[in-house]
Amino acid sequence: MSEYKVFLSPFAEYKLEKVLDYILEEFGQSSRTKFLKEFAKHIRKIEKNPQIAPKSSLLKGIHKNVVTKQTSFYYLISGKEIHVITLTDNRQNPKKVLKELRALADKLQKGL
Repeated sequence: MSEYKVFLSPFAEYKLEKVLDYILEEFGQSSRTKFLKEFAKHIRKIEKNPQIAPKSSLLKGIHKNVVTKQTSFYYLISGKEIHVITLTDNRQNPKKVLKELRALADKLQKGL
């Protein structure tokens, strides 16, 4: 099976940095490193098999990958490319997540 190429949207990169900064401040460098390794492991999994994560119940065509019990990322598949749209806190209000996802997915799909 050929691998897909993964891209993080600028917003996903921003959210990842915010999560990493928070973990560093609250829990230290070792926890930050542990989260980053876990995130990278999930990226490698979807590179090999993008359908491994279930489709989100919030928006059609978007997949949700749970990294930790607190953090997930959402992505869409376009040809041989995977576009990570955003990272979210799983404790966040689903209506807020949906609003964010709709805006970001529309913007991303127009650029594809």
